[in-house]
Amino acid sequence: MYIVIEDFNDLEDNKYKYKKDDLYPNKKVEINNERIEALSSENNLLKKPLIKKIELNDASLEQIIAFIKREELELKEQIINLINNINKQEENIEDEKEFQNLKKKAKKMKLIFSDDINFEELKAIVEEKENK
Repeated sequence: MYIVIEDFNDLEDNKYKYKKDDLYPNKKVEINNERIEALSSENNLLKKPLIKKIELNDASLEQIIAFIKREELELKEQIINLINNINKQEENIEDEKEFQNLKKKAKKMKLIFSDDINFEELKAIVEEKENK
């Protein structure tokens, strides 16, 4: 991924005006290596580097969002899936905590249950005992 480090008008892209911190290119197109070399060195009309390569983890949030939009990436779906997986893991952790608390409660109530009991079974046993 490349970002703009100096404002410039791209003569090879209908004079598109790039501003500092914009992504380069501004749309999903193939740019040849000669063009990248010219813009990232002094081998251009402005005689100074205009873009630089950065890694995704060095990009700002705005740049990452622009990159995802520009590339129309499945990355968006991957990010959503990653967030969903994180949420599921958090839910599983919370469920496990709730299950452990229920086991402690059942032990305090001196209920006998097997180690392979599931949450719903134990919950039903505890509720039944509480309702007696």
